[in-house]
Amino acid sequence: MEFNDVILKRRSYRSYLTKEIEEDKLNEILKAGMHAPVATGSYEKLRIVVLKDEKLLKLRELLVKNLGKDPTYNSPTLVMIYHKGDNNDLANLDAGCVGENIMLKAKNEGLGSVMIYCVKRFFNEFDELKPYLKSDEFNFMVSIALGYVDDQTTRDVSHKIEVIE
Repeated sequence: MEFNDVILKRRSYRSYLTKEIEEDKLNEILKAGMHAPVATGSYEKLRIVVLKDEKLLKLRELLVKNLGKDPTYNSPTLVMIYHKGDNNDLANLDAGCVGENIMLKAKNEGLGSVMIYCVKRFFNEFDELKPYLKSDEFNFMVSIALGYVDDQTTRDVSHKIEVIE
């Protein structure tokens, strides 16, 4: 896919097939995330955790139990981005850059994605989630659902942002 097509056609999808992502595709997607720009080049402050199969099913079960819905949209893969140290503005920017690279590469590989923030928002409310979201001294920042899209329809969104010169 041409670069401009990837940018213009990437959308947030909320319905996925159960088909697993091929390992070579997943590795290329993760590699793209690892090449995102991060503050002061401090890549050692980031960690990417991939959940699938039984681990993802258990997390999904806890999320549904505590939230009443599945915020992972039944995706076969959940990528979780962590940042070491303080949860500050730079950590959020780093996670956003890594996440965007992952989502763009997923689109280029024929997959859908959606960034999920609500898992972090509820992290402190439900102790059962903490074993899945805490990683040593790394703090959970954001997750991204990845998978083959079940329903290609998305909301019709105006992509116009005011530009002031």
